[in-house]
Amino acid sequence: MFPESLGNKVHFSDFECDNCNYKFGLHENDFSNFLGPYRTLSEIPKKGGYPKFKSRKEEMKIEQVEKNIIDINISDPNKNNNISYSRDGEILRIQAEGNPYKPINIFKCLLKTAVSMVGQDDLVDLSETIKFLMDDSYVTNPSYDFILSMHQYFIPGNFDVPPFLIQYKKSAKYEKFPAPSQIYIFYVRNLIFQIFIPFHAKDDLLYHTSIERHMYIVPPLINLMWLDKFGGPFPRMYNLNDSNITKKNIQISDYKLSQNRDSSKKS
Repeated sequence: MFPESLGNKVHFSDFECDNCNYKFGLHENDFSNFLGPYRTLSEIPKKGGYPKFKSRKEEMKIEQVEKNIIDINISDPNKNNNISYSRDGEILRIQAEGNPYKPINIFKCLLKTAVSMVGQDDLVDLSETIKFLMDDSYVTNPSYDFILSMHQYFIPGNFDVPPFLIQYKKSAKYEKFPAPSQIYIFYVRNLIFQIFIPFHAKDDLLYHTSIERHMYIVPPLINLMWLDKFGGPFPRMYNLNDSNITKKNIQISDYKLSQNRDSSKKS
């Protein structure tokens, strides 16, 4: 079900074997490494409190000292670990030497949660999806970058709600329309992730290079009052179609700050 590393405390499944639990636990570790400072700055809870972020050589440490107050300590502000603001002061950029992760495992971590929410009637269309999910040697075609992508929003402000998941399904009357049959949106505090179910049996048209695909990005569920108070969401797109490479590069995390921010508080 929903990864506990993303703040889930209430949604659990009794239908997962020990081998799968171990396998996808490793994927969750990769996802945590991928998020880097986001988990701390968005105050995503874990067992026993909130996660602390440490860069690989611990030159940068970020922790929550109390509700809505974050402490950032940089012992060696070298080129790999630093903080900067955009000229207009709206974007905070944290650059840190993060821990390694495999991009494909980030996608599979979310995909496993999405598949666990699929109804019994829909599982018949996901045999190739499940094969891809379970087989670490499954090699994907580079032309599939479009479907193995993740769209992310960062929402400024104190978006203090439990994690939840939204499923969008294509209507049967549009079955031949070249758009994904199922879209899943994950809301995790200030972060929103969107993925498509890949290799769905009814999505053959998506893999024809001669056709125009319709890959929709669903806007976040925030109202105009929130936008007026904190500003708009900060979008980012990730290509996660990479089975064999472990990323050890510098992580750059951008945050859109609220318009009424206090310099001592996280926005």
